[in-house]
Amino acid sequence: MRHRTLIALRFPWIAMFCLLGAVFAPLSAADYGDIGNFPKWQRIEIVIDGPASAAIATPNPFNMHVDATFFAPDGDTFVVPGFYNGDNAGGESGNKWVVRFAADETGEWTFTTSSAVTELDGHSGSFSVTGVPGDAQGIWAWGRLEHPGTAANQIRYLKFRDGPYWIKGGADSPESFLSQAADWPWDTTTKREQAVDYLAGVAINSMYIMTCNITGDGPRGVWPLYGADRDEVLANGGSTGTLDDP
Repeated sequence: MRHRTLIALRFPWIAMFCLLGAVFAPLSAADYGDIGNFPKWQRIEIVIDGPASAAIATPNPFNMHVDATFFAPDGDTFVVPGFYNGDNAGGESGNKWVVRFAADETGEWTFTTSSAVTELDGHSGSFSVTGVPGDAQGIWAWGRLEHPGTAANQIRYLKFRDGPYWIKGGADSPESFLSQAADWPWDTTTKREQAVDYLAGVAINSMYIMTCNITGDGPRGVWPLYGADRDEVLANGGSTGTLDDP
């Protein structure tokens, strides 16, 4: 039996990079029981009802941790940290904590949750996993990125479990790609989609994006946790760094 802790991070804006391209499967946070059937490598999302909170509340909901332990058919276990996700619909206020997981083998799985927070502790359920659909493409069909390198083989690159090696190709800029600033070249969703489509078309498979850059070297309007503009950021106790300059 192997016991592994996955790097499924407690913060949703980081976790999205780990799960890019997976299939969304939201679940109820009530009595779980059998939660259904899922193809191998599909994203499974467990939503747990916790105490009512907000992104800038005290105590900090991001420090209220929950772990889910997934038990595989072959006896392996995976411990996956969950994260506070507001109302689970984009709002910062709510009582939803989320655990995301992708199963790596077919068969019957079970899971349990553990937390120092009473409402998040002691949930359990089961689900079954079938094979990858024949029309699955890209990283869904290839599975989880892993590091196969050892001191003996000296492999330096990540590899998909059921697919090829992955070699990063991209630029570490612009970090403020998600800026809301009106003078920013990609200030609308359509323009951003066009930019990403262009990069994908020239074989770029990696982008470096800051989701909160209030005090960075190019804030440019990226401040999702404190407000929609500079005045709201300051009113909520945030700092706008160089945006304070004329």
